[in-house]
Amino acid sequence: MEYTGLADPKAADECGPGLKAVCKALGIPPVLSYGACVDIGKMTQTAKEIADTLDVDTNMLPIVIGAPEYLEQKAVADACTAIALGWLVHVAPVPSVTGSDVIVKTLTETTETLGLGKLTVEVSADKTVQLYVDHIEKKRKELGI
Repeated sequence: MEYTGLADPKAADECGPGLKAVCKALGIPPVLSYGACVDIGKMTQTAKEIADTLDVDTNMLPIVIGAPEYLEQKAVADACTAIALGWLVHVAPVPSVTGSDVIVKTLTETTETLGLGKLTVEVSADKTVQLYVDHIEKKRKELGI
């Protein structure tokens, strides 16, 4: 996503009025990239500022945390934090939690029914893009933006 130009603040001019207003108010681009390494602390702070601007909880935001080529188990720990904050988390390759059906069901299904986020694993780039778009559109519709 970073290489599409959407991580440039000027890309806000291409957004719809709601997202454009948020981007302009905060001086941010429509796609936020934190580089090659997951940094849940920075993401949490950014989400809080956006949520405060919109006067909503962070779990209502159209946020997808993507770690499509994670290399460290720290990414799995950060994913659990993001799930607790109510965000959709995409990882690939398959994390080492699949040995337990209980853990897999908890992270991919149960957490969402509790008002939290959820983990999704997808290795196909095309399916991943559609997953991101569907989630973002769903959350935007819920927010009325």
